[in-house]
Amino acid sequence: MLAKLYKATKYFLKPPAFNFTAAHQHFTASEMGEIKKLVGKSDNNIIAEYERTFAALIGDGSCVSFSAARMGFYSFMKSVGVGPGDEVILTAFTCSVMANAILKLGAVPVYSDIDAASLGSSPLEIERLVSNKTKMIVAQHSFGIPCDIESIVRIGEKNNIFVLEDCAISLGSKINGRAVGTFGHGAIFSTDHTKPLNTMIGGLFYSGDTSLVAAVKCIRDDSAQLTQKHQQELWRRVIIERLLCRDYRLQYLKLVDYFYNLLERIHLLDGPFLTSDYSALPQTGRYPYPSQMPTFLAFIGILQLRIWNREVLDRVNFLEKLKLLLVENNMSALMPSAYFNTDLQIVPLRLALSFDGGKAFRAKLGALIDIDGTWFLGPLIATPEDPISFGCDSEKLPVSRKTGRDIVNIPCNLGSAANKKILYNLAKIIGKNNEI
Repeated sequence: MLAKLYKATKYFLKPPAFNFTAAHQHFTASEMGEIKKLVGKSDNNIIAEYERTFAALIGDGSCVSFSAARMGFYSFMKSVGVGPGDEVILTAFTCSVMANAILKLGAVPVYSDIDAASLGSSPLEIERLVSNKTKMIVAQHSFGIPCDIESIVRIGEKNNIFVLEDCAISLGSKINGRAVGTFGHGAIFSTDHTKPLNTMIGGLFYSGDTSLVAAVKCIRDDSAQLTQKHQQELWRRVIIERLLCRDYRLQYLKLVDYFYNLLERIHLLDGPFLTSDYSALPQTGRYPYPSQMPTFLAFIGILQLRIWNREVLDRVNFLEKLKLLLVENNMSALMPSAYFNTDLQIVPLRLALSFDGGKAFRAKLGALIDIDGTWFLGPLIATPEDPISFGCDSEKLPVSRKTGRDIVNIPCNLGSAANKKILYNLAKIIGKNNEI
């Protein structure tokens, strides 16, 4: 308890400069006014424009939006008949909400270890787990790094298994010029506030198969909207993050989060985020599941997509500078080898490293970056429950376990001004710790 109090006091007196959320400081007062007018309103034209514009980033297919990517995953599984007793293979290096979606259908999540070269799904591990009960494989592209999706698709084809690409944190990345999300039967993309494109909450299902899109859209159209009260909470959060997700104000955001969490625990307030799905129990939460994406968040997405090409350039250029810094300091071997694969065009959300001593190095980054937001510190994150309650045994996942213990994340999505500060300070930290 004293250690937690000391950590909280230290954080408040000397907060880190950056966290992992790219808030909406670039929105004009006029744009904020337009967004506010749409809170609690429903406009199918805005939803359709958002889905159409997002889909055009990926390929020739179509998108269906939801209030969370997990709901697109759930709806896809439901539309192809995943049900009780069926097995769905997914990487253990994932969020609990993915396993929760499987459990909601009475199906069984089966966890594969990761590929150390990409930090994503491993074809070798997946093939080892395929059984006559396997109905779907989820292939995850982590941190913007494409996994070996072509090999995974071949496994699916050989065994007549559906393949879903989890592109939640890899929007824009490509393999030999072909976008991730276009290799499997379908894909999901997250637009949560920590993801590549920030609409606070939200996600989309994408597919080039018109019959699959139609089936998923039918489920979405039969789903409810988030309540007016919930949408007001989300709008309030947009304002809070716009104000506090910036240099040396993060302690106030932490304070706000602390009181929100306290009020949620004593049932005096429902927070804006969709946290009821962090449990191994598949019960319905305080919001409809699945649920439609609020119109005002889709409009935020439209505004974000207008500057997406600039964002891509910023992130790709920053990744190259980070790689150069590490190479110049003889640290290139600490990076997953996929970062140097010329067949891959990586649009990074975060640079990810994992190496012996990574945990200690991560702690040294605490004055620069809010390391509490680091992904993935172990198998199956974002749950207060033991992963074993989801059927996830970390002892059987040695690569995920070791990688998570030593993982380091560097945000790549905060814009050019933040990138310069991060690069400058990271160079100083590495200079003082060149023994790693």
